[in-house]
Amino acid sequence: MAIFRQIPTDFWIDDFIGELEPLQKLLYVYLWTNKKTTQCGVYQLSMRYTQFETGLDKDQIIKYLKAFETAGRVYYNPENNEIMLNQWLKVNSAKSPKVAKVIDNELLDIQTLEFGQEVIKKCHEYGYPIVDKTVPNSENKIHYRYPIDTVSKTENRVSQKNINHNINHNHKITEQQQDKGTSASVKSSEADQGVTKSTKKPAAVAPKGVYTLYQQVFGVMNSIVQTRLNDWVNDLGEELVTEAMNRAALAGKTFSYADGILKQWDSKNISTMEQVKADDVAHNNQKRQYHNQRSAQAVEPEPDWFKEQQQGQDQPKQPEPNSESDSDLAAMFAELEQAKSKNKQEAKHDQTNSTHT
Repeated sequence: MAIFRQIPTDFWIDDFIGELEPLQKLLYVYLWTNKKTTQCGVYQLSMRYTQFETGLDKDQIIKYLKAFETAGRVYYNPENNEIMLNQWLKVNSAKSPKVAKVIDNELLDIQTLEFGQEVIKKCHEYGYPIVDKTVPNSENKIHYRYPIDTVSKTENRVSQKNINHNINHNHKITEQQQDKGTSASVKSSEADQGVTKSTKKPAAVAPKGVYTLYQQVFGVMNSIVQTRLNDWVNDLGEELVTEAMNRAALAGKTFSYADGILKQWDSKNISTMEQVKADDVAHNNQKRQYHNQRSAQAVEPEPDWFKEQQQGQDQPKQPEPNSESDSDLAAMFAELEQAKSKNKQEAKHDQTNSTHT
């Protein structure tokens, strides 16, 4: 399966990008899209492959990397050729538990201690549900030679107090999710007793299977799409959301196509697969009836004069009597009879004469 990386649509109107030279833009885009990129934004940058794939020489690459570092967009550790894209986690969402688990695994491979700490810090800052709170085996990590806290002035940073608040909040959410027995029993008890605290449906979180299917079909999922999926699962259920995404995949469409299908089902108050199948049958019948009507309209009615002409051509024509032809034919027969009679008389006369002689 192909791996996709996201670049925001306002990438080219960024002041930082606008001030770069063409070759600097080439290298910066390469850092975001090359095959070595990871989900956490930290990876090994091979100088040889970078030269080969961009056409830049080593001195140019090092010079441009220093410029990117000065702007706070990347951090590069030449001791192990490890690079970190500072805005990667801001653009590539990891709110999906599956994506967060990938980051947890990638943290084990980060060699630069400060890079790993910064990844964890950003994950908590953006509310990503990673498990790791500290960098594993930090005593064996390579320390970065420059302080990692120096970032671009244009990037908004949250205070350490807010980060700690987010970490504590994530702890509470994790503990609540792990305590399935208690919360499930309470909800079940309230449902059995008919307790309704609000007329509005409680906010639901889409199952992991929905997130996984989205990533397999459409690629990396951002926070907006995740919220949209949660809303649809809350309104229509996991089965219908999965069915809509499968239909979009078979049609070769984007998630917007699946979102449109879900909107149609919601407008028709469809909430089960049985209702979906019934709606498909009704739609196909309506479509077939429409095509039949169009086909009937396409055949123009024949005018009466054309029908009469066709009927006249089908009937065999009777020969018309011709008085002149009949009279000529009778005269010919009369002349022929006279000639035959004359010949007989002459032959008889000749025979008589020969006898007397």
